[in-house]
Amino acid sequence: MRTDRLVPPLLLAGVMLALGGCSSGLEPVDIFPDDMCSACKMAISDKRFAGEILWQGTARKFDDLGCMVRTIQKGGDRHSGFVVDFGSREWVNAKEAYYVRSTEISTPMRSGLIAFKDREAAQQAASKYAGQVLNYDDVFGLPGK
Repeated sequence: MRTDRLVPPLLLAGVMLALGGCSSGLEPVDIFPDDMCSACKMAISDKRFAGEILWQGTARKFDDLGCMVRTIQKGGDRHSGFVVDFGSREWVNAKEAYYVRSTEISTPMRSGLIAFKDREAAQQAASKYAGQVLNYDDVFGLPGK
């Protein structure tokens, strides 16, 4: 049996598998009962307000989106991040989410910031809490930019 004809297909299959693993399809890491906020060190007690950034092979988890915002702004760099949809409690890519900020929203660290997967849900929350709908750049924009 000639093996020289098998090498290119096997090589191609290996490259395809490797590229599949290197895609930008990063996944969020679940919040567990004993998880602490990477910024303020408080327990993450209510997933509706949580977020995380994936950085250097680790997930930095936050109990309040305000903690996540301050961490990203201090670092001066953008990271892959996820936020929890306030209504469904499902993870959403931070850059694709819609945000509502209001003083009427009581969050763990008092940022008054919540996230949503779709704009309509964010607009309804903004009306309910007398807040405003924001996008990723509005919320996570680096100071001075």
